[in-house]
Amino acid sequence: MAFTALRASGLTKEKAWDKLGMNYEDMSDFELSCNVASVAFGVDIEDMSEFTVGGKSVPVWGHSLSGLRSFDINNPTDVWPIILENKINITFRDKPSLEPMATKAGDDKLSHSDKNPLRAAMIFF
Repeated sequence: MAFTALRASGLTKEKAWDKLGMNYEDMSDFELSCNVASVAFGVDIEDMSEFTVGGKSVPVWGHSLSGLRSFDINNPTDVWPIILENKINITFRDKPSLEPMATKAGDDKLSHSDKNPLRAAMIFF
């Protein structure tokens, strides 16, 4: 069953991903971009295509008449609205050995760290 169908059945995004057995940390940037776009924009992953620009793959969806849409977890223009809407904080920590950490504003009990702060925020999302 696709993620959007699980969400439509009333499951939270976290429970839907758990049911699908997703481990975001093991996903490539392309796979994570597809999954975040699916959640954020309600696009079924099966409706996405892979488009390569400069050796980098990003998911695209839509129709040429109505416009194509793409999403890249490494593009601040794409992820910033999600970060703002979901009140995700990115914290750069003092020790060089500690990676940037994403948390929910006002709640640091749940977090995710990654060397790429935007990826950390999207995995946290």
